[in-house]
Amino acid sequence: MSDRDSDSMDVNTNEVSQPLQRSPLSQGGSPAQKRTRSLPDPAPIAREAIKWIRHTIEEHATKRAVVPVEMQRNMYTKLSALDSAVHDLVIANLNLKSQLEESRRSAEICVGAAAAQFGAELRLREAAHEQTLEAVVARYAEKEAARALEVAEMGKNTPCMPLDLAEAPTYATATATKRETGTRERKADRSRSRAEKRNNKVKEAKKEVHVPAFILKECPGKSAKNVRNLIWTQVVEKKIRPKCQTVTIKTGKVILKPTDKETSDVLRQKSKVCPSLLQTDNLRWPRLIIKGVCSDTVISQRDIFEQNPELGISEDTMEEVVRPVFRTGPRDRAYTNCVVEVNPNFYGKFENTMIYLGFMRCTISPYEEVTQCHLCLRFGHPAAKCNDKEAVCAHCSRKGHKAADCPAAEADPTCANCRGKHSARDKTCSARTAYLFAQVRRTDYGTSQ
Repeated sequence: MSDRDSDSMDVNTNEVSQPLQRSPLSQGGSPAQKRTRSLPDPAPIAREAIKWIRHTIEEHATKRAVVPVEMQRNMYTKLSALDSAVHDLVIANLNLKSQLEESRRSAEICVGAAAAQFGAELRLREAAHEQTLEAVVARYAEKEAARALEVAEMGKNTPCMPLDLAEAPTYATATATKRETGTRERKADRSRSRAEKRNNKVKEAKKEVHVPAFILKECPGKSAKNVRNLIWTQVVEKKIRPKCQTVTIKTGKVILKPTDKETSDVLRQKSKVCPSLLQTDNLRWPRLIIKGVCSDTVISQRDIFEQNPELGISEDTMEEVVRPVFRTGPRDRAYTNCVVEVNPNFYGKFENTMIYLGFMRCTISPYEEVTQCHLCLRFGHPAAKCNDKEAVCAHCSRKGHKAADCPAAEADPTCANCRGKHSARDKTCSARTAYLFAQVRRTDYGTSQ
């Protein structure tokens, strides 16, 4: 290559390299950030610098001449551009590595969370399937045991037919069995027997003599303890042996429950003399349900007495006898059921009787239903007054879902109140029966002292 070509190439190199000269850095910025933002892509710059340096070295190697000063300056410029481009490439590589590592970590976290969630759901399904399998195995075992018992009973009941040695037994004589005469004794259903036992206990509890309770009232300057000591002193002065139980409820009230007639009479007398210290806790009126009432019929005790003189109650009775409470049954039908409260003195005239209301003949029976919350499944309050927020399953007694969406629907049920193997809405539940007995004890059926 001639010197003219070399000079022209030097000039072109100077023209190309002049735009690549960097201005001095600002006082407050980071050099790396300034270089990254202002410079173009470093890869083409690095490739161009490497090609120029290689071409220059090869050209001067063939000439075997001393490198001129201008060429050395241009080479230093290319080397500095190559150094900057390599530095930028290293920084870009580090940034890409950090982004890749961050993406990989986030992906691992997401995959781990999804795997944990899937594992939890899988364990829940496995538990539900295990419960279902256990229930199926138990039912199959019960059926097999019942079948084996029936086969054993049939074997016992099959008489041995006497064989005539002279004649060979036929198939009919060999397989003939004696038919049972009369009806077979059937075992009572467990739920039916339990319901009968509960109804008998309720009837016996209604016949018991109910002793009223008494509430201690707080006076200005005296606490409930001081009032109780004062009442105790006055009762002991009567020279009796008081038999009483003290109960403190959640609201802080102190209730005295006498267990004999003598103590009850003394406390009743003190409640009349000092009503500011002792108050009688009146028992509830019994409730009855009138079935088959017309939807537009307004129940009035005067109308009942006028239309049903066989009750033996005068129409001009000033005492309150019947008090409507609420209606039950579908509201869009022509006939509903009405729940009423009856004065204890007239309870015997209405229990299990029949009356006429308008053009309808209605039957009356005791109302022995228990208010049960549909959210927490406990007794004594409706769902509108429940403090819980999560629903409890009536089948498996777990929180978070209802019986219609229960994952263990094929397994045996578990009561949320008594932990028995039945639904929480079963009327034979022991917890429901206990609450019903408590209601009966707080109700006056005309047998109170």
